Amino acid sequence: MRVDELSTPALILDMDRFRENGRRMQRLMEGSRAHLRPHFKSHKCSRIAKLQMEAGAKGITCAKLAEAEVLVEAGIPDILIANQVVQPSKIAELAYWARKTRITVCVDDPVNIQELERAAHLAGSRIYVYVELDVGMQRCGVSDFEQVLYLARQIEQSEHLVFGGIQAYAGQLSHEEDVVKRNREIHKIEALLRQGKAYLEQHHVTVKEISGASTATAGEKAKGGVYTEIQAGSYLFMDTSYRRCGVPFENALSIVSTIISKTDNRIVLDVGVKNLGMDQREPEMAGQRSGDVLSFSEEHTAIYRNGIGTCNSTGSQVEILPGHCCTTANTFDWIMIKEGDEILDRWRIDGRGKSW
Repeated sequence: MRVDELSTPALILDMDRFRENGRRMQRLMEGSRAHLRPHFKSHKCSRIAKLQMEAGAKGITCAKLAEAEVLVEAGIPDILIANQVVQPSKIAELAYWARKTRITVCVDDPVNIQELERAAHLAGSRIYVYVELDVGMQRCGVSDFEQVLYLARQIEQSEHLVFGGIQAYAGQLSHEEDVVKRNREIHKIEALLRQGKAYLEQHHVTVKEISGASTATAGEKAKGGVYTEIQAGSYLFMDTSYRRCGVPFENALSIVSTIISKTDNRIVLDVGVKNLGMDQREPEMAGQRSGDVLSFSEEHTAIYRNGIGTCNSTGSQVEILPGHCCTTANTFDWIMIKEGDEILDRWRIDGRGKSW
């Protein structure tokens, strides 16, 4: 099947660019002590997660327990839930899945640690734990290393929990477009983490892992020698948001849409915000001009332009680059695999909607 024979809107993955993006990330890791633990939330596809493991990833990061379940069932041997799991029913599920594979979870609360220990005891499992440190994002995590030490000791005293290290995700820098500012702030965080790691080890707490980073910060953090795990996810797909950050990856993901209506100054596409991640930056259309005005609704996108031209006829296709690849992928059931103009396969996005 050719791309122009697809029923639209369709999510397309260019395999040549996809493979090259993987190789470029591996090159960023070369010579560093950091290992890639890519984020599942970007693609939500267990087949891609398996390919990442085959390419040398240490393990897979995910955001939610339901995503971890998809990964366990797919046979991923090492999973990090880069988040807190606090509801009693979810803690019980986590302890159950931890019997089947190695699962790490983040904490920032002593009561949560007690509940994790109790559930792991009942399930007969072992749960690995990172203490989350707030390094500027102001979302989750404790605020200083005294609290990290307190929680780490509580974990070490728990029979069924293992202290693995620190979660230090600086999400506030993920889309910082000023490279000088981004790197300056990264170095400040690394200095803080060096001091904190030394403080913990002076108090006889071993920090095996420091985990974090994103697509835009991966290279600098790997090079810095502080972070041991890089949680980048969007590098494989890319989007218009990360493209503005100057990262060395190509747009491999796109949405193919069809023109369903046309006037002299407007074309209307058969895709809208239900399939376009709009939370970071608007998507861009192939051939988009600086004077174009885009209007998005649930099922449609209208492009207004003086003199649409004859090339944009009703029934023809328009390629769209996502503004945010993660939220865009989460709206599709399948990703169509393309080489050249041919569709060779389709992969199920089996983690789609796993938001609990």
